[in-house]
Amino acid sequence: MHILPDIHMNKLDKIKIFTIGCLIVALTTGTSCFNKNEPTEVTGGADFGYTDPEAERIKLQQMISQAFEKAWAWQEDAYLFAVNVYYQGTRVSDEFYPIIYFASATDNYENDFYVLVAPDFMSLDDWGILPRSDDDIGEEFYEVYEDDWVYGYADAVNIAEENGGREFREKHNNYEIVLDLYKNYEVGLEWGVYYAEITDEDEAGERLNIYIDPVYGTVKEITT
Repeated sequence: MHILPDIHMNKLDKIKIFTIGCLIVALTTGTSCFNKNEPTEVTGGADFGYTDPEAERIKLQQMISQAFEKAWAWQEDAYLFAVNVYYQGTRVSDEFYPIIYFASATDNYENDFYVLVAPDFMSLDDWGILPRSDDDIGEEFYEVYEDDWVYGYADAVNIAEENGGREFREKHNNYEIVLDLYKNYEVGLEWGVYYAEITDEDEAGERLNIYIDPVYGTVKEITT
């Protein structure tokens, strides 16, 4: 069973539903997320097609800056509340693009403004308004400032790989990885790195959730 929704759903809906599921995991398991470890040395990255995590962080921040221009044209008080990156295997997916989410108090949190980013993080692909359903989350998430985080998505993957992610990939032939950057009152600011086994059976595959402090590069919590 694939953990993503039906393939006939459009790309944005599938990304959004999967992101919401991952964020709910963080909310329901984040009570002990404030446990700090020693800073993790960021190494590797070759398996994922990059050798310079800092360059990847800068590219993402540049995309966020451009996305803000689109979001502010929608609502002047639009603020960033989540970033989502989806991997198929060890490559950023060319089907489920990275997505940046904005919310607005002026809009009464009735919609999300989304911006899809090209998989190479070199250009914006699409953007628009997505009405929220009763099951959506976001109002309780705090604003993520561009200078809040030091460790980017490539750093987060590297840290996760050194803390169980690589072993997870070696154990499972078919898997996917999703990253979320968010901040709320329970867990503060963190990267969630979610590994999930894809199975052909009518049951959920194994999961590995690694929560990383994007300021200090520490592992805050690991759950399965």
